[in-house]
Amino acid sequence: MKKKNKSYTWIILIMEIVLLVLLSGFVAIGGGVFGSAANIMSQVGVQRTRIERFTKDVLLLSNHPTSLVRAQAVGELQDSLPLWQKTQHGLQIGDSSLGLPAPQDAEITAMLSQAQNDFVPLSGALQQISNHPTPLDELQVQIVLSHENAYLLSMNQVNRLWQVHIESAFGQIGWIEIILIVAITAITLLNFRLLYPKNSATS
Repeated sequence: MKKKNKSYTWIILIMEIVLLVLLSGFVAIGGGVFGSAANIMSQVGVQRTRIERFTKDVLLLSNHPTSLVRAQAVGELQDSLPLWQKTQHGLQIGDSSLGLPAPQDAEITAMLSQAQNDFVPLSGALQQISNHPTPLDELQVQIVLSHENAYLLSMNQVNRLWQVHIESAFGQIGWIEIILIVAITAITLLNFRLLYPKNSATS
């Protein structure tokens, strides 16, 4: 009987090790999801901030006569516009250099496609203004002003959908971790009973 119990304890020990490895794996996945989630939310937020700054720069170029202010506005456009364009592309299909995964959720993909309806004319107009700030093409200014708000609304929706998606992923990982912890605890108690049957009976 003791030999049988000893065999069982080894089997249970192996099961505990396997479950602990699985638990460690899911904890690591959770950490990765958290890091990725924080980066995605940050990048979406920065995209919205950038387009607001670009619009402000365009208005300064359109209305401000001071050469220094105009030079600063052009400089900001030329410095930040390529990153805004690259980040938007990365949000759509993923970009490892920016730490952005490709979206797997159909709603997020659809909303990003909707944002493209405003991003494309915005990008073209801003690029034109950045390349040729003088004389300023008022048609490009009007394109920026007419598409800015719709782009912001779409990106707000993208942010909300990513938040829902990430919270769902965290919830699923959390439940799996709880189940594994309960299973490890139960197996540990069973192993203790097999190792110390007399002590367990008297207690």
